[in-house]
Amino acid sequence: MKKSVLGIFLALAMCFSLFAFAVPQTASAESFSDVSEGSYCYDAVCWAVSKDITKGTGASLFSPNMPCTRAQAVTFIWRAEGCPEATLTANPFTDVSAKSFCYDAVLWAAETGITTGTSATAFSPNKTCTRGEIVTFLWRSQGCPAPESAECPFTDVPENAYYRDAVLWATEQGITLGTTDTTFSPDKTCTRGQIVTLLYRMQQLQKQGCAPVFNGTFLQSWYSCTWDDARWQAEIAAMQQAGIKYLILQDTAEKASRTDGGKWTVYYDSELDTFSDAAFSDADVIEAALRNCSGSGIQVFIGLSMFDDFWTEGANTSQYKDVCRVAAAMAKEIYAKYHADYADAFGGWYFPPELNNMPICQLNILGICSGINILIDTLNELDASLPLMLSPFNSDYLSLGSSAASFDWKQFFRHTNLRDGDIFAPQDAVGAGWTKEENLRRNWEMYRKAVDSAEADVQLWANCENFITNIEDSFGSGVITRPATENTESVTATLDRFVNQLKIASEYCDNIITFSYNHYFSPYAVSSVYMDTYLDYVAKGYVLESNAPGEITNCYKGQYDANVLITWDEPEDDFGIAYYKIFKDGTFLTRIECCYGLDYTQFYDWNADVSAEYSIIAYDAAGNASPAAIAQG
Repeated sequence: MKKSVLGIFLALAMCFSLFAFAVPQTASAESFSDVSEGSYCYDAVCWAVSKDITKGTGASLFSPNMPCTRAQAVTFIWRAEGCPEATLTANPFTDVSAKSFCYDAVLWAAETGITTGTSATAFSPNKTCTRGEIVTFLWRSQGCPAPESAECPFTDVPENAYYRDAVLWATEQGITLGTTDTTFSPDKTCTRGQIVTLLYRMQQLQKQGCAPVFNGTFLQSWYSCTWDDARWQAEIAAMQQAGIKYLILQDTAEKASRTDGGKWTVYYDSELDTFSDAAFSDADVIEAALRNCSGSGIQVFIGLSMFDDFWTEGANTSQYKDVCRVAAAMAKEIYAKYHADYADAFGGWYFPPELNNMPICQLNILGICSGINILIDTLNELDASLPLMLSPFNSDYLSLGSSAASFDWKQFFRHTNLRDGDIFAPQDAVGAGWTKEENLRRNWEMYRKAVDSAEADVQLWANCENFITNIEDSFGSGVITRPATENTESVTATLDRFVNQLKIASEYCDNIITFSYNHYFSPYAVSSVYMDTYLDYVAKGYVLESNAPGEITNCYKGQYDANVLITWDEPEDDFGIAYYKIFKDGTFLTRIECCYGLDYTQFYDWNADVSAEYSIIAYDAAGNASPAAIAQG
């Protein structure tokens, strides 16, 4: 980015930071003197109070350590479910009065099979609720889902126990982890703090819109335009193994910036006058993708027009709407040329300009909305059933802050004519360095609220980035610009970070896709260790392998002229080594990538002295680290 552009961004950011937008405050438990902010149940109590599930035991007491009764437990569950009305008219329990606070809850729980009571005629409302009982209540309230594994980690949960499947399910879902690694303590009394915490975790589980896996990928046209049918078929077979259902072609027409001549590059056989002087790829990427994906079960989203000046202009010049009109014209032409022949693989549309919360976009959010509406009007004329996908991103740098972003995304949904089934698929922006990993949950909450504010039934998909961008140190690194990374090239991210992205996104989103399987996971692009590790994670029920690589052996150093050569043997690992870190005299020196399948087991330190101490650590694709090896010699 040119210094003048950076100066504009900074000036705008400082100006707009003067304007703050109010954001709603989360519910708190400050009114309870016995629930501190650092307590394990603090968030759960906040949630329970905000949802009127409980008001505590007194004006300023929640009594988190007080035993919870069976009556209280089913009442909490009933309120969390929205106080559904039971159709049961005859009360089977003689010890539950119609005047009791738990009467409606108990009738509902009995009717839905959550509890059958302690006998045919008794519910025992004042009996304390055990851990085994509460997880069983929760499990039955969810329809008694079958646990993924029959193997129980707890020695105190018998095979014939009524609560066994409930305990397995609750443990697998992260609702409870037991009292130790090997005990669940099913007969132990559950406290009020524990019960609202378990209920809170279950409700968080219910919010999860999808599994923590990806089933779609972006593919850049410049990359696939060289593929023949054999390569396409090989990629498709690999994508099917990975569970890919959606292939999103990025821009199939891109306009260079004015300073670079403003010429279009087009990746399909177009006859539009706009492209009369364009550079055309040898291959028709759209036809190749649709033809090869036809019959595979993979739906192709066709990317339309992009212009490089978007990054400096946004919608603040006429060029943005001009490109929206080009996208509309492209959609007409592409639909007419390909849809009839490849209707089974023609999944929808993608508009490439990456909306964001930087001033260059937020200065004219309404201009962006009106441009997108030009495209939507055309898509409605062609085939309203084909969805439009957008993939914006949120930046922690050179931006106006999360409050302004939240306000503008709601503005966006208020002023665009998005339709039922259209897809809002934000990049999580971790790979490109625009977003800090610790801010992912905040961002997805923001996107979820914005999408829910739309009048149409818009889908929220996550675009989780599976790469790491090479970013060098710069002025304001990590403050106003993206922080530098230790790697020396843009490479595949290890699965420890990527799985965390997937799991956070799965709590808020309806589906997850990635940028990009083909660029950073495909065995035809990088080492198979990443995909092998990912498939193992899926097969094990979303548990990432934790076995560290073995010891690095035969690690030596030697002086060669003015340079030091370090050599070593690759250590054993379940799937293989992803990269090495080398340290010199205890200070990080460099990172050596193995993602392209090359067997890197040596390194030259130029203009160095062999007397320095060199150590090496190997990392596998799950991020597990080997013991450090000291180079001898």
